[in-house]
Amino acid sequence: LPPGASLHSVWDGALLDAETIAPEPISIQDKMRLIRRLLGEQPAVRFGELLRACGSRLEIIVTFLAVLEMLKQLHLRAEQEGLFGEIVLLPPTSEQQ
Repeated sequence: LPPGASLHSVWDGALLDAETIAPEPISIQDKMRLIRRLLGEQPAVRFGELLRACGSRLEIIVTFLAVLEMLKQLHLRAEQEGLFGEIVLLPPTSEQQ
């Protein structure tokens, strides 16, 4: 995410780039599994990159809901450097598990 870019600009860009064809069904659980897998392969996942990888508006919404659910269940941490900094998704701390 370029310095000074906001989540709003990333979200709008992801929505504009998303295809308008009928998406394949995807569930929140599918996205949660994907996020867990990505965090098993790398130390952190950038939220903006996760959204840009989506192929439809519905998939963007499902991804957002999956992240919220994982945060609620303490299966995920989110950090942001600065007021408009990029959001980085991280595995839970040992205290959260």
